[in-house]
Amino acid sequence: MLPGQNMAAEQAVIAEARARARRRRQKIALAVTAAAAVLSAAGVLIALAVPGKPHKAGAIAPARPAIRTGTVTGHLTACIGPYITPGRPSPVDPGTVTVVRGRASNSRQSIIANSGQSSILPGEPAVARVRISNNYHQLFRFSLPPGTYVLIGRYDGAGPATTFTQVSVVAGKTLHADLPDDCQ
Repeated sequence: MLPGQNMAAEQAVIAEARARARRRRQKIALAVTAAAAVLSAAGVLIALAVPGKPHKAGAIAPARPAIRTGTVTGHLTACIGPYITPGRPSPVDPGTVTVVRGRASNSRQSIIANSGQSSILPGEPAVARVRISNNYHQLFRFSLPPGTYVLIGRYDGAGPATTFTQVSVVAGKTLHADLPDDCQ
């Protein structure tokens, strides 16, 4: 072989190797671009499928356990007694039912008369309150966390007439507790 022929063959082999390397780089770049497009489209679809605000990485708070509640329903029984205006029947006694956490005892504030006895109710703040405009047709309904509560009924315009009952709420259960007529 002549010295110039060897050089030309070497140049052809080098040019062919460079062309193969260029095609390989183009295939890799095309594959990376296609993968990036697929991942981007998947990210958009996930973002659209998940409702709510976007979160920053690491900012998601752990889920708190759901608080199960129990339900208490009942009537604020009409007040029939000495606090009612004589000679005037009272078919409806509107009032308010208030829920206080705790037990009726002898260790707190809020003393009220109940069936001729003095009772001391919890001095806790009210947990819930509802206005009753018609004792006969309107139930009170409270969803409360498990525990012991005192339901206090106060009548509008019936003087100091107040009634109460104590209930124990169990999660997932419904309790019917009418407030007694202690106006007699």
